[in-house]
Amino acid sequence: MACKFAFFGASLEEYAELLSGVTGEPASPQGLKETGERIYLTERFYNARNGFTRADDDLPTASSPRPAPQARGSTSPRSTAPGSGRS
Repeated sequence: MACKFAFFGASLEEYAELLSGVTGEPASPQGLKETGERIYLTERFYNARNGFTRADDDLPTASSPRPAPQARGSTSPRSTAPGSGRS
C-alpha cells in the first residue's frame, strides 16, 4: 500500500499511523500488508490475463545498465548555455 521508497526507514507501524491520521480511518500494519498483497496479486492476475508470463518479470537486456556512449565534442558536463555564467 505504500511505496518502499517514499520514506526510507519508515516502519509499517509508522505508515499505518500516518494513514490513520490522514484518512481518519483505523489502519494497522497487518492491514497494510494485506492490502499490498492484494494489489500485487491483482497486478499479476491482470498481467497473466493479458498474456504476460514469468519470463516478462525481468527487464530486457537493453534496459540493463551500460556505459553511455561518449558524445563527440563534449569535454565538460557544465552548462555553456547563454545566461549560465559560463562561456
